[in-house]
Amino acid sequence: MSLRTKADALKAQLSELLGGQTLVEDRQQHEAKVLTAEKALRESETKLNTLQTQIAATKAKLEQLEVRRVPFEGQSVLSLEALSELETKTKRLNDDFATKRTEVGSLEQQVKNDDDARKRREAGGAELQAAEVESLRWGRLKELIGSADGAKFSRFAQSLTLRQLIGLANEHLKVLAERYRLMAAEGDELDLRIVDLYQANVDRPMESLSGGESFLASLALALGLSELASRHHPIDSLFIDEGFGTLDSETLEVALSALENLRAGGKTIGLISHVDLLKERLTTQVRVVRGAGGTSRIEVVA
Repeated sequence: MSLRTKADALKAQLSELLGGQTLVEDRQQHEAKVLTAEKALRESETKLNTLQTQIAATKAKLEQLEVRRVPFEGQSVLSLEALSELETKTKRLNDDFATKRTEVGSLEQQVKNDDDARKRREAGGAELQAAEVESLRWGRLKELIGSADGAKFSRFAQSLTLRQLIGLANEHLKVLAERYRLMAAEGDELDLRIVDLYQANVDRPMESLSGGESFLASLALALGLSELASRHHPIDSLFIDEGFGTLDSETLEVALSALENLRAGGKTIGLISHVDLLKERLTTQVRVVRGAGGTSRIEVVA
């Protein structure tokens, strides 16, 4: 047999073995199979590792369960009936707990309502106290000025004016008669009392003053009244009718000095009197001279 024939026979056997594929194609096919097998091997190894890990974890859990089981060894297992009874008791206890919690919530709300009510009572008490104070104030005002005919209010207003007048008059009394001061009588706002500073500040009725002292007190009141009235309407003139005859020479001198001070302050002072000492002190006089047949005439002496 020739070499070519042998070669063709071998080629035919190789082609039969390759299944009609070329050598290159057969090699690629085998390489692909090898890669697939290697991949499957790696996946199997991964699954094996995972199973080994799971087996180890399962063994650890079994050991833990065994440890937990030991204390219960020899104890009877609850029957289904006992377990059902325990479940019933548990539900009843849960229901009781829910009821008690509701009751606690209700009590807490009652406590809160009580606190709110107490705060409202305290606030109401403060408002009531303020209202009582205000009521007392208005009640006092009603006592002072609340008569239907207005008499109380009139006396109240007059008493305020009188107190102002007393204050002004006392300033003049310090000059005219430093021993005395005027004051409103207790219980009667429109009555006057005289305070004697030389007799331990005792107060007594105005009627207890002598004629000269009474004149000086009246003069102080008149001067104070003129000042009080001049606050709204200027009063530049003051006329005094008699009363000087009741004064001794020293007291008369004090009264005249006070009147001269007023005149120096810009007021016009007119004195109506028959006292001779006044005639000597007054430089400008308006005299009424008696004439015959019941007539009289007026003359001005400057």
